[in-house]
Amino acid sequence: MAIYKNIGTTGITTLITKDGDRSGYINKITISNNSASNSAIVSVQIWDGTSVGYNIIGNTTIPAGVTLVLTDNLAFDKTKYNLRMEVTGTSPTLDVIIK
Repeated sequence: MAIYKNIGTTGITTLITKDGDRSGYINKITISNNSASNSAIVSVQIWDGTSVGYNIIGNTTIPAGVTLVLTDNLAFDKTKYNLRMEVTGTSPTLDVIIK
């Protein structure tokens, strides 16, 4: 399984949808900030779709030109949770690869 997302706006993006066709078994999430000058603040969490969310990372600053690689504690029950990412910052330009 590989999921590729290009994120060019702030806000919340659902990466894997609860009960969707993608697996919740994840080995690695790579988040690349492709901006030439702007940092991005990123939170990645599993979320039940109503009110409960658990951060995998919370409010982590990724400087311009830097790639963050997450490899620990990423698998989740996709029958109960979405995987989503919230981005803040000025004109983010992020690539996300999930394997």
